[in-house]
Amino acid sequence: PPPRHGMSSAFEILVNGFGDQNIPHKVINASPGKHKRKVGSFSFIRLLQSIVYLFRAIFWTPFHDNIYLIVAITRIGFFKDLPILLWASLLRKHLVVQMHSGNFANFYRNETKWIQWLIHYSYSRISDLVIEDSSFTEQFITFTDRGMKIHAVLNCLPSNVPELCDYQKRYDGQIPKLLYLSNLFESKGYLDVLSAVKILVYEYGKNVEAHFCGGFHPQIKDGKVISNEEQEQIFCSRIKEYGLDSHVIYHSFVDNKEKTDLLIDSHIMILPTYYELEGQPISLIEGLAYQLPLIATEYRGIKSEIIPGYNGLFVPPRSPHSIADAVEKIISSVETYTHYSQHSRELFNKHFHKDVRLSRLIPIIIGD
Repeated sequence: PPPRHGMSSAFEILVNGFGDQNIPHKVINASPGKHKRKVGSFSFIRLLQSIVYLFRAIFWTPFHDNIYLIVAITRIGFFKDLPILLWASLLRKHLVVQMHSGNFANFYRNETKWIQWLIHYSYSRISDLVIEDSSFTEQFITFTDRGMKIHAVLNCLPSNVPELCDYQKRYDGQIPKLLYLSNLFESKGYLDVLSAVKILVYEYGKNVEAHFCGGFHPQIKDGKVISNEEQEQIFCSRIKEYGLDSHVIYHSFVDNKEKTDLLIDSHIMILPTYYELEGQPISLIEGLAYQLPLIATEYRGIKSEIIPGYNGLFVPPRSPHSIADAVEKIISSVETYTHYSQHSRELFNKHFHKDVRLSRLIPIIIGD
């Protein structure tokens, strides 16, 4: 199955929102095909897709007053976005740029001086910049010298969430089910979660059940490409090595009813990420919607998804013992668990519901 990213999910929500409100718009998809390529390899088909996308975007820009562009924060991505940024600016269009990552400062700092100049020149001509969390604002202050406005619009879910007003997630001392729901990059912390399960079982004497959901993706490590299959094999071997065959279930990618059932049946969601391109994980918002207490790192946009002691707990990165301790604290009593669980749904309804996001984002794009 194709990988799921917060960026594509958020864009789908926006497009559907324009349609639901009968707002005229045109969508130009930068990634229309399903062509796959190996990490580190050149893709001629992908290059052709990018060229076609660029020409379509340049052609249609003069016919629209408001331009919305999701930008990448890689060197290749920037140069793909650059012609559109400059063209829309030259035509004096209302240009709204969305950034789905909190890593811009590092990207900008690590570039050469002349690329930094290009970034500053093009970004300072943006009308409105939309970021996922107010904590990212300071990364863009230097680009506001020509009047660019910065808006923090929190993420939401890509689909409707069942109304669970009459439903209250319960934990009555049964085997706690822990849920990891994200792509399986090492820097997302899934191996730390696995180690935490080992600690809970063999050091703390807890009978827990951990569900890992997500796909592996090719990665380059020490100059060598590690395939999906190799990473999955390493993960499954580690489960056996830790003696956790009866405590850990790997589901691979899940969606629709299977994912919904896991969200309903689980008790705690865990994401101890330090992923370089992290923004505001949608998987944690799913946890909020389904009343799951959250355990995650105090990192990037996660700072808005967890209020410590209210709906979840922060843990340091690369700290399995801290994860295990947080799990113990949340399930220490029925009352404690209920406290965290109820507040997760309350936080979702107040800040992360789809209608809340669209009510803030659409007026920015159409210039209201």
